[in-house]
Amino acid sequence: MKKKTKVVFTIAIFLFLISFIIVILPWSIMYIYSIFVPAPPYPQIEKEEFPFKLVYECDGKQRTIEDTLICEFAGMECDSNFKKHRTWTYKLGSGQDTIVLWTGENDKGEKQKICYEIGPEYYMGDDELCSQEEYPGQKQNERCFVEVWTYYDSDYGDIEEMPISKKKLLSKYGITLISWDCKAPIKNTFR
Repeated sequence: MKKKTKVVFTIAIFLFLISFIIVILPWSIMYIYSIFVPAPPYPQIEKEEFPFKLVYECDGKQRTIEDTLICEFAGMECDSNFKKHRTWTYKLGSGQDTIVLWTGENDKGEKQKICYEIGPEYYMGDDELCSQEEYPGQKQNERCFVEVWTYYDSDYGDIEEMPISKKKLLSKYGITLISWDCKAPIKNTFR
């Protein structure tokens, strides 16, 4: 009986060690390494408000959303290439998480919403995150600050899809973006 217990115990320890080596150890090494990776400079201005007005047409009716975009520095993050970069978040003055253009159901009967997404790094003057390399082929005023995304609720929780083209936005959802007027991005310095 003792020999059988020792064998089971040895196998359990062996499986635990293999699991640790495969799952936990690589993440631990990456975390420790990320501590020592040099961080880019911190922004001089960490929070700013940008009043905006969005005008769009949905199913033939013109709609206007006026609110304030509140952008804030969220800290540093290490990406999969072991490079640290600044991260930014935004919220709206109205308390909403995002600008919702349309809500309804998709083809599968799942709840869906179309959102106007904004890149806070653009408005906070973080040109490093809005580099041409990340957004090839786009003009400066088209990069890194506005995209329309579709989100839907499924059995697995809130899932996001890829950005929607203006053509698909009109043909599938009857939405046309008319204008986006927002306070100009700030000139930020990094120290």
